[in-house]
Amino acid sequence: MIVNEPSAATAGMSSPSAPSAEIAELELAILLDSLYRLTGYDFREYAITMVKRRVAERVRAEGLSTVTGLLERSLHDQQVLTRLLDALTSRPSVPFTDPAFFQTLARAVVPWLRTFPAVRTWIIGSASDAYSVAILLREHGLESRTRIYTTKPTHTAYERAQGGFLAAEAVQEAGHLYAESGGRYDFGRYVQQERDGARFVPELRENIVFSKHHLPSDGSFNEFHLIIARGIFSFYGPAAAYRAHRTIYQSLARLGIVTFGGVSALGVTPHAGAYEPLPDAEGFFKRIR
Repeated sequence: MIVNEPSAATAGMSSPSAPSAEIAELELAILLDSLYRLTGYDFREYAITMVKRRVAERVRAEGLSTVTGLLERSLHDQQVLTRLLDALTSRPSVPFTDPAFFQTLARAVVPWLRTFPAVRTWIIGSASDAYSVAILLREHGLESRTRIYTTKPTHTAYERAQGGFLAAEAVQEAGHLYAESGGRYDFGRYVQQERDGARFVPELRENIVFSKHHLPSDGSFNEFHLIIARGIFSFYGPAAAYRAHRTIYQSLARLGIVTFGGVSALGVTPHAGAYEPLPDAEGFFKRIR
């Protein structure tokens, strides 16, 4: 029997039994293009490693085997689409995560906020931070003159944030973190127990304005004295991060304070020269021009 050698045209072809890396990349590109056309969210400008990981998680969670299967489901099932968008934009966290951050906020930022008769605070992408800051300001006697705005990129995330629900395990963890952050009371005074967890008390939620806002594509909507944008830049690629920084700069009052959750995020802003570090407050910056 004569066995023919593989030709040059076929020698480099992948086995048809398993998708190649090129096909996987093509599937992802088609999914992201489709999501942009369908929803207006441009995840092509998000950090690609994060996008790949979260899309893969949704493929498994939906009981599928390919990204193409996820796309098909998303096009024809609104609930699947909603879950996918939520996965790509959400940043789950527990109130008072990183107690040192809230200790710094109380020590270095609260005294500055006291100098204003009215204060507007914008907390981007984290309802947990919004509730945490609301508690902190209440304990320092500033709740009556401070309005907290917190924004989420999707309706699902916005509604979840407004509901103020915490799972049982999150309530316990939040209580420990609150104490480490310098909380003056028992965390239980700020939540109402429910069957599967707890919900923040209404009087705490009344001081927070919840709204939908996608930072890389939506513009400034107010002027703020304090902007907290912890962890959100890990979602964005360079182009999206550039526009997000521009919106934050345009929204921050002169001499206003901003924190990106770390010094590293300041490096990609086109307005780095407009900020100076806040003394004795690592990661906090004041807009000087």
